[in-house]
Amino acid sequence: MKYFHILFSLFILSLLAGCRFGLSSSAEPTPIPRPTVALEAEPTSSEIKPIESQPTESSTLDTPVIAYNEIKEGQLTSSNEMDEWVFNAKAGERVNIVLSSQFDSYLELYAPDGEFVASNDDSGKNLSAALFDLQLKQNGPHTVVVRGYDGATGGYVLALTGGHPTIGGGMLANGDSRAVMLSKEGFKWQYQGQAGTYLTVTLNADELVDSQLSLYGPNGTLLTSDDDSGGGLNAEIFEFELPVDGIYTIRANTIAEPGLVTLNLSSSAQASGGGPLTVGAAQTGTLKPGHVHRWSFAGETGQIVNVSMNSDDFDTFLELRDSQDVILAENDDNNLDGTTNSLINLFVIPAVDTYTVVARGLGEEDGGDYNITLELAEVMPGGGPLLPDTPTQALLVPGQTDSWMFEAEQNSFISVELQSDQLDTYLELYGPDDTLLIEDDDSGGDLNAALFDFPVAQTGEYRVVISSAGGAESEGGVYDILLSLSDNLAATGELISGEARTSHVNKDEEHTWTFEAKEGNAISVRMESDTLDTYLALYDSTGELLTLNDDFQGTNAVISNFIIPKDGQYRVIARAYSGEEEGDYTILLEITE
Repeated sequence: MKYFHILFSLFILSLLAGCRFGLSSSAEPTPIPRPTVALEAEPTSSEIKPIESQPTESSTLDTPVIAYNEIKEGQLTSSNEMDEWVFNAKAGERVNIVLSSQFDSYLELYAPDGEFVASNDDSGKNLSAALFDLQLKQNGPHTVVVRGYDGATGGYVLALTGGHPTIGGGMLANGDSRAVMLSKEGFKWQYQGQAGTYLTVTLNADELVDSQLSLYGPNGTLLTSDDDSGGGLNAEIFEFELPVDGIYTIRANTIAEPGLVTLNLSSSAQASGGGPLTVGAAQTGTLKPGHVHRWSFAGETGQIVNVSMNSDDFDTFLELRDSQDVILAENDDNNLDGTTNSLINLFVIPAVDTYTVVARGLGEEDGGDYNITLELAEVMPGGGPLLPDTPTQALLVPGQTDSWMFEAEQNSFISVELQSDQLDTYLELYGPDDTLLIEDDDSGGDLNAALFDFPVAQTGEYRVVISSAGGAESEGGVYDILLSLSDNLAATGELISGEARTSHVNKDEEHTWTFEAKEGNAISVRMESDTLDTYLALYDSTGELLTLNDDFQGTNAVISNFIIPKDGQYRVIARAYSGEEEGDYTILLEITE
């Protein structure tokens, strides 16, 4: 056994090497005539039946026995010595015999009647011998002869695999399976297909066999090919819709080393999912893990669509793509119902095109039954009267702006909040004389604009103008707007330099802290929390946004060394970066001369 581990490694390398199949060395020794082995052979049958490994009747033989999928050790000690091994087989079986050695070894194979079958010198790794994918013609005990080339001696390992009777090629039908020793040259099969049939062909192999599949139409045109879609190095053509009636050709081969693979073919009149989406109708699919379904629909400019994907079996994921396969929107978990179902909500179609919805599982192992629904949503274009404390949903048409009007009283305070997952919003506030008072881009968090507690200097009609921050003509989308008017500034508390304050902020809540400062003062404000991604914004007494900060120190917001422009009262808005967060925080103001 002292050579076993070394020789076993050599055997594995030999078995996976890209060797010549069934070739003999040009310098091979002359085969030695073999007598008929004294074990009665079974009658040869022209029909190849399913193979079961047959134990050799060792009681009638003096020769050592090796069975399929076994590895045996041996030792040649003299130059004229040879070892013989016997295995039982049936006509039609295909075998691989690999001899791994530390010397220049030589293999011979003899049939039960003593007829020479094949020999090899160097088809294995280095100087080792091997016989690959050899089809046997007789029933009964076959003899493997192991000897050294030109009298070489040493230890060796002999491996035998096989028993599979299938040869490559031929006609395939729905549900057929073929096990073959696949090489770079590969095999071709044919399939009688009908237009509209969904064809699936898979190759399953040892993880070290890199297989490849190609499908050709009746006219010889390559329709599709695949390398690794079946997982690992396995190839798979999944639910390919056949375009016409006729005989299709399937070619299978390996990219590198040969190996044993199983080819499976199945066909169905209906795909497991994918195809045209019908507005308002829930459609179903069954998703195989590691696969995707592609659904399609025709979209018109300005349409607003909702696409939902629901499943009790797995965590769903949706992508919306245009005809150039560019991802326009995607969603994992529907935030409206708190599930692992997916929803692309209120997406505005940018142009006339054919759109694809890719439905898949979040992970490679996710799969099962699901339903998918496409709906058209009605959202009015934005603009017009804006009522206080009334959440309003509106559509910003690409390339346009929305103007909202409202009345405000002198000495009151205006707050406007915008929320959108489709737009980078921009906000402008105009006074009764149509003067621009203040503007904002991202004070609402993410890419949302917001205005907090802006003081009203005179009574009259005010106007909020909403636009896209990028100014791109093609950028439009749905947004929510909320106006709040208050008679006085309800501050959370007053900040005093050097004194920390603690508080708790709820979801969708913001706190207003006030402090007095003089021109030229340098102020720093820190908002720290173990549970929140904190956010700070600094305003002057007129409501002008002076500065803001999100993540100065990790997820903690810090306004550092801001120079006060003039004497007066200042406001700090403290909140969580996301409206979904809540938790405790500490805020600290420091003022230096």
